[in-house]
Amino acid sequence: MRTQIFRTAVSALFAWAFFASSASAQTGVDVMKKQKELLKTKDEYEIQKMVLVNAQGQKKERKIERYTKTDASDLNKILIRFLSPRDVENTALLTWEKQGGDDDQWLNLPAVGRPKRIASSGKKNRFMGTDFSYEDLRPEALDAYTYKLLGSETCDGKPCFVIEAVPRTEKEKQDSGYSRRKFW
Repeated sequence: MRTQIFRTAVSALFAWAFFASSASAQTGVDVMKKQKELLKTKDEYEIQKMVLVNAQGQKKERKIERYTKTDASDLNKILIRFLSPRDVENTALLTWEKQGGDDDQWLNLPAVGRPKRIASSGKKNRFMGTDFSYEDLRPEALDAYTYKLLGSETCDGKPCFVIEAVPRTEKEKQDSGYSRRKFW
C-alpha cells in the first residue's frame, strides 16, 4: 500500500512538473521535446501483459518483456520479447533508433531460425496479430514529423496539451500507417 501511495505521489509530481515547466512552450515540438526529455532514462526493463480481444469478445493473453537502452547519442535500442503463450514464446523484435533516418527493426521468429529485417515500407503492418504496427513500437522520431499544439484539455482530472503530428516527408507519409496522429 505504501509503495502504491509513493508511486501515485511521484506520478502526480512528474505530471505537475511537466505541465508547469511546459506551460511556456510555444510550439507542439517544444512540448514533445520536453516530454521526451522528462521520460528519458539510461535503461529500462518492464514486463507487460497484453490482452487481445477479437470481434466475438474472446480474449488471448500474451506476456512480454521490454528492454530499452539509451546510448550516449540519446538513441534507443529496444528489445521486445514474448514470454508466453508457448506458440509465440521467444519471438522478439529489436529496434535500433537512428538519427535522421529510418530506424532498423528485426523480427526473430524461433520457428524460422533467423531474424527478418522489417523494411521501412513494412512498418505500417501489424505486429504479431495485434492492433499495434511496427511503427507503434519504435521511439517517437521528432525529426520525422511536424507537431502542432492544438490547445489543452483535461484528461483524468489533469491538464494535458493536445498535439497533432503529421509526417514531414513524402517517404514518411508512404511508410506510415497514419496520415496524422494526436497526442494528449
